[in-house]
Amino acid sequence: SPERGYFTAYDSNSASYVSMDQAGQVTALYETGLPAPIRCMEYVGGYVFSITEDNSLCVADDSDLSYTQRICKLDPQAEQLITFFNDMAYNRADGKLYGQFYSQLNAEEKPYLCTIDMHSGDLDVIGELPEDVNTMAIDGEGNFYSAGFNSNLLYTYTLDQAFGENPAMTLVGEMGYYYSNNLSSMAWDHNEDKLYWAFPNTLVEINPETAEPTLRGYHTELLLGLYVTPTEDEGLFDPVDTISSVELNLTQTRVLKGGSYTLEASVW
Repeated sequence: SPERGYFTAYDSNSASYVSMDQAGQVTALYETGLPAPIRCMEYVGGYVFSITEDNSLCVADDSDLSYTQRICKLDPQAEQLITFFNDMAYNRADGKLYGQFYSQLNAEEKPYLCTIDMHSGDLDVIGELPEDVNTMAIDGEGNFYSAGFNSNLLYTYTLDQAFGENPAMTLVGEMGYYYSNNLSSMAWDHNEDKLYWAFPNTLVEINPETAEPTLRGYHTELLLGLYVTPTEDEGLFDPVDTISSVELNLTQTRVLKGGSYTLEASVW
């Protein structure tokens, strides 16, 4: 398989997983083979979860990104009316995968936060976020970080702060002249406790305490779903008695009478 760099992301231009070193140099890995482009990704326990533009939850083995399996369509309840997800992040503090999406419920003025069951795709909507943000990363202590939409502002918050009696986010500061838009993603590096922000043509390290940006490199790709594979990992997925989905490599084939053909199955 191709050599992996420090970061992994999805390149919207080529519909492929790509690898990037800490200077922002990008190497192509594999095409996803998915019918819809990926909007966001996150690493969890040896696997890479992603959500596509048609709101499908997918998974791939981080050690072999040559095959991506669709788990299910994230069908919301009728009143939720999900438009699209703009980012996702895993919270080591509570062991949950979080998703951030815009909805027709509030005319997409601010995104909603939800948890996503990694086996079934069931959603638990927590509520509307206090600010209009379009990226999300979570550190090891459960602190959330987000860039304000169409701005250079960095916010941080905890779940109790954002969904308590007086919902609010803490404004960390301005991230220089770098501005967020729909096509960007954040990632927390658990190896070095650093916050990174990828958007068109640029990779930036952000100081989570001051919002001061440090340019790490330029690239020509349109990157989403930035993540860092941790050097030390915990096994999160124990054997289970039930399955969420099965995919076969073929849906139909022909053989001579008396012959046989072995199908390949991917099970989640």
